[in-house]
Amino acid sequence: MCPNVGDGDDERDEWLDTAFTPLADHLNKVAPGAKLKVKDVYNLMALCPFDSLAYNRLSPLCQLFTDDEFELFEYANDIDTYYGTG
Repeated sequence: MCPNVGDGDDERDEWLDTAFTPLADHLNKVAPGAKLKVKDVYNLMALCPFDSLAYNRLSPLCQLFTDDEFELFEYANDIDTYYGTG
């Protein structure tokens, strides 16, 4: 309820623009016409655990990304948490 707390969106989005632009470019190259934006890639990565839990199996979406790319995703969420509630 503190009026001075932020939400971390700006800081997270800055990280996404830096770290996820090459990933979005790569996915758009291998999937012509997809026109994925950085936020789309972030949201696809977020669907991996959601879909895996929903169907009680590893989601095929997870295979789109490497472990290193999931570390970038994890760091984006760390930034959001740090600036939003840290």
